[in-house]
Amino acid sequence: TKGVQAWVLVFLSFVWIVLSWINFQSCWFRLTKDRLFVKPGFPWPKIHDFPLDTIKSVTVYQPVLGKFLDFGKIRIIRTDGNKKLFKMIGSPHLLTSAIYDAKAALAPELPPETIDSDEIAPPSPSP
Repeated sequence: TKGVQAWVLVFLSFVWIVLSWINFQSCWFRLTKDRLFVKPGFPWPKIHDFPLDTIKSVTVYQPVLGKFLDFGKIRIIRTDGNKKLFKMIGSPHLLTSAIYDAKAALAPELPPETIDSDEIAPPSPSP
């Protein structure tokens, strides 16, 4: 019976690896100039839509094996406080950099500050 238990464990491990690989391969991200679309994948795919101006921060977690194989988790925190965690993401640091670059491109350029000439005048000598 120990041999049967070992084979069941091997079979379940193999099934878990296959399902994890399918999940990893079926997940995708699309980044436009003003939105981020995320489809987490298997087994119940749902497309999440994040306007870039509502994304407050994106954090990455990579375990040691994830750093070696370049996968990890990302957590998207929105300006309204909602959080969404996506697991088994390939190249999470590359995605995070792309999101922050797109957010920076979305932000309007600030005009240079104007300084009133009275503010920069030297102080008058006191008698």
